[in-house]
Amino acid sequence: MPVYDYMCYTCKKQSERLCKYENKDIQYCSACDDRLKPLVTAPARTAGRWGDTGGGFDRSLGRHFNNSMEKEKYIRANGLVAASDLGGVSYLDNIVEKECAVHVQHEKDMEVFKDVVSKGGDLSKAYTEAYSVDALKSRGLLDGEVNSGI
Repeated sequence: MPVYDYMCYTCKKQSERLCKYENKDIQYCSACDDRLKPLVTAPARTAGRWGDTGGGFDRSLGRHFNNSMEKEKYIRANGLVAASDLGGVSYLDNIVEKECAVHVQHEKDMEVFKDVVSKGGDLSKAYTEAYSVDALKSRGLLDGEVNSGI
């Protein structure tokens, strides 16, 4: 039996009812006994049924799928997670953008390090200039107190 959504316009109570198709228009409110009006709702999208339109190219997985059932099977078989389960492709784009920013900053730090070493500085001085505590804190890489090891 299908589940139908109803609204009582007298007491404004919304409810769901499991009933036969023949009885769907003859339902009464449990709060005020007034007749319920059926609500128009969208049918549930069930994967692999009723013209599954979940196919297409999935950018996060890097391949084309004919339907959502095929995509789910591929994901399970390979132990993967779809980007849509993580918040969509924009979530992945944000992660890639952050990783690129970290990489660019690392390249800059390495240039400072190499510059100090090439000018005759020792390694500890190069590390200190390239990776100062203040710079690392400003990037959120150090939380709380720094242990100096002394």
